[in-house]
Amino acid sequence: MLTLSTNIHDGRLDGSLAKLPGDLSRILALGLGGVEIGVHGTDAIRCGRLDRRRTSEFASILRDHPLALSVHSPDTLDLMARRDGALHLEVFRSCLEFCELAGARVLVVHPGRWVPETDFGVVEPWRPGPDEALEALEAEAETIRRIAAEFPNVVVALENARTYLPYSPYAYAEFPDRLAEQVDRIGLPNVGICLDTGHLHMSSRLHGFPESEGAARLAGRLAHLHVHDNFGRTGYWTEKTQTHQIPLGRGDLHMPPGLGDIDYALVLGPLLAGFDGIAVCELRGRYLDGLGGHIAAFKAMMERIGGG
Repeated sequence: MLTLSTNIHDGRLDGSLAKLPGDLSRILALGLGGVEIGVHGTDAIRCGRLDRRRTSEFASILRDHPLALSVHSPDTLDLMARRDGALHLEVFRSCLEFCELAGARVLVVHPGRWVPETDFGVVEPWRPGPDEALEALEAEAETIRRIAAEFPNVVVALENARTYLPYSPYAYAEFPDRLAEQVDRIGLPNVGICLDTGHLHMSSRLHGFPESEGAARLAGRLAHLHVHDNFGRTGYWTEKTQTHQIPLGRGDLHMPPGLGDIDYALVLGPLLAGFDGIAVCELRGRYLDGLGGHIAAFKAMMERIGGG
């Protein structure tokens, strides 16, 4: 059975758990069955090491709110990192341990990048040759296979990547077929794909593949859903301020479904039959004030296309 969920933005928590009980109660009152938390919003991981006391405090709050928990790993986690690679692996393992201790079903991970976002504006765009790319993909697959196998009760959901100018394609996961191939290469039952509708909308427009075909390529590997809206217009990596991006419809806006132009019936409709995972209405914190209305529209939309 599909579980409808929403996120609590990491910037809202910003290292404090004080707002968490009230936010979780509000999510329950809206009739949702799940919540997604960025572990980086909780300050439970510091320089790769898991703070178990902090994790226990977080888990105690969650136990008082019967919601299916999914966890987002830090956006800066890069399992292809060529700098501080061992530290990234520590963070990955700590994320999985956090999930295990907190009772999370799913850990969402951004797959490895040829150029990490932290290097944008610092290094020139780089494209690996076929041999370099295959070597990096195989190394990432081995890393995920080895560490995810230690936590068989947590699903690692690799998320399709958004696009950035002028660096795209900075990540293989901008292309659904390549992400599907990587999940097949890993070959573990607890490693699948998080389909992010906003990211897919942008990558399909920039790279010129049919959006519905990109979504269909993930069938059979789908483990998790991020549902949000935009206009499919890729912006430059420097464009970060929502109040300037929205008028021109540029970037990964994370708007409530219906405010952009994604055709959810086309993209999600064929995938929802038999899907029993979590669908997260993944919104930016700026939409918190109108959350009740946004969630009502989200629930109605999912029911209309067959997933409510």
